[in-house]
This record gives sequence, structure tokens and C-alpha cells, in this order.
Amino acid sequence: RDFTFDYVMLNSKQLYFSRRELAVDLPVNLYQELSKYKPSLVITEGFGFAYVPVYLYSYLKNIPLLFWNKSSSLASDRSLRGINFRLKQVVFNKYNAFLAGGSGQRRYLEAHNVRKENIFNYTDTIDTRPFKYHSVNRQISSSAIRIVFIGELIYRKGLDRALRAMERINAEIEFT
Repeated sequence: RDFTFDYVMLNSKQLYFSRRELAVDLPVNLYQELSKYKPSLVITEGFGFAYVPVYLYSYLKNIPLLFWNKSSSLASDRSLRGINFRLKQVVFNKYNAFLAGGSGQRRYLEAHNVRKENIFNYTDTIDTRPFKYHSVNRQISSSAIRIVFIGELIYRKGLDRALRAMERINAEIEFT
């Protein structure tokens, strides 16, 4: 089935709590973007302060929410107690369905009183047979600065700032 994909870089403010080494992104225009797209379903890959506009939009517009998280940290004992645990129970109650990438995530969601019939398992794998790896023979300059970026293309990773900084370097740069 064909589909289209749109990528929007959201403006956000980032709060950093150094004592806990915790960064919290607060998207400035997420509610406006949702209002512009008028989705019939919203899928989030997590929960927390950054998703408050999503919860609000979904609640006010009566739009179903689907929770999908690929993190194995969902199954840790540390995440099953305290105020965060109770807050997640409240937030999870607003979701219509959950995608669990394994038995640990399923147990985690069940510990938060998510109904079993609302949890759907998936296998997080890719059939690699259609993809062929071909080594690229490159002439690598010994004087070039070689940079490789591995990560999500999200603002807090700082790739945009790294690219702007590279423009100011007076040297040959190979960026992959």
C-alpha cells in the first residue's frame, strides 16, 4: 500500500536538570502542527512532558492514541514504582492501544493496569534479504576530517548545529 511521509522539525525548548542528568524537550508548536494535519489517529513513541500537547489534542478532539515504544527500559524494576509509575498509569489510561515489542514490555504495561486486550505484540525485525550490501571503494584523503553520524534525526541530537559548525572549518570534511 502506498503512503506519504512528511517530516516536520518542531521548535522546542529544552530544560536540563543536571543533578539527574535529565533533559526534557518541550515542543512549542506541536499542538498547532496537529491542528494543521487533523489526524484520525496519533501514534506516540513515548510518554512524558513533551507529549502533553498530544494528550490534550487527542482528548479535546476525541482522537485515538496508540502507544509504541521500542525501549527495553520499559521492563526495568526501577520504572515500576514511585510517582512516575502512578503518573504513567493515568496517562496510559488515555491510550486506546499499545504495541509491545516483547514480553518485558507487555509485563510493564500490564503492571500499569493496561488491559491485556489493548496490548498487541510485534516483532522488531527486518527481512534483510531484499537489501544487498556493496562495499564502496572510496579514495580516502589522509588530510580529510572524517565524521560519521549515527542516531535519530531529531533536534536534541544537534546534527543541525554540527552541520553549521562544519561550514566554518577550513578543512576538507567527509561526512557520512
